[in-house]
Amino acid sequence: MARPQYRNCGVRSKAHPRSKRQVSWLRVGQADRPATGRTATGLSPSDAVIHWLAVNRTFSSCLAKHEFLRSAWAALRGALCGLVLVVASMPARTAQAAHAIAMHGAPAMPEDFTVVPYANPDAPKGGRLIEGVLGTFDSLNPLIVQGLGVQTVRGYVIESLMARGYDEPFTLYGLLAQSVETDDARTFVTFTLDPAAHFSDGVAITADDVVFSLQLLRDHGRPNHRTYYAKVEKI
Repeated sequence: MARPQYRNCGVRSKAHPRSKRQVSWLRVGQADRPATGRTATGLSPSDAVIHWLAVNRTFSSCLAKHEFLRSAWAALRGALCGLVLVVASMPARTAQAAHAIAMHGAPAMPEDFTVVPYANPDAPKGGRLIEGVLGTFDSLNPLIVQGLGVQTVRGYVIESLMARGYDEPFTLYGLLAQSVETDDARTFVTFTLDPAAHFSDGVAITADDVVFSLQLLRDHGRPNHRTYYAKVEKI
């Protein structure tokens, strides 16, 4: 009896992905094997057994890799959970009062600055300035709901708590406010008024004046002001 040749069994199992299906058919239909001792797949019974063992080794290797991936994923998930716990346990940064607030990074100007870079402190003062504007107006109040106000007046007559830095994106510096304080999530904001802030008649501006102005714009102002200030839960 000739010794079976098994040298190609491993190659067949890796080179032919359908080998498992062929061997399974062989195992089910062994009663219908041809009399020649060869199966319908072209393999002898001995070759089929070795072929089956080679396929089992391939599946065992895949399962081992699958188990390794499951273990790696479990380890990664545990590390991520640990990172979340560490971040959650870190104390939140305490809000500190500052002379300015920036959306990205830190304000460019220090707390003790006296003039912005785009202004000339030695510019001549006094005299008369005439500006031309398009259109017309029927009120000198730039915050009216109906009618046409003079918007140019707003920057010279009405001042806000903070003023925008025109050479920085999204940076506000204190104007009537001496400092501003808020948290990282912007859940609150606290303004400290500059003691030198006053009306044109010399009366000092108080916190009640600020609250009155905000409530007036929220309840009777323009639609955009009503929308903005309606989001404030408590003053």
